[in-house]
Amino acid sequence: PAMTVHYGFDRVRFAHPVSPGVRFRDRIVLASMEERQGDRLLVKMTHTIEIEAADKPACVADELVLLCF
Repeated sequence: PAMTVHYGFDRVRFAHPVSPGVRFRDRIVLASMEERQGDRLLVKMTHTIEIEAADKPACVADELVLLCF
């Protein structure tokens, strides 16, 4: 792409607090891609921030990125 634009976040959910010093990771999954007018592509990625030894994630959010070609 000639330009990449961070379009924002959708559906941000904070499900569990993160304590200082705790290890965590961000699992990113490609959720969808939509063609947009003018040689652009809207990409949606789902971020799941997991805490070590926790039953549920700390945060789940959909990130939107616009790719311009």
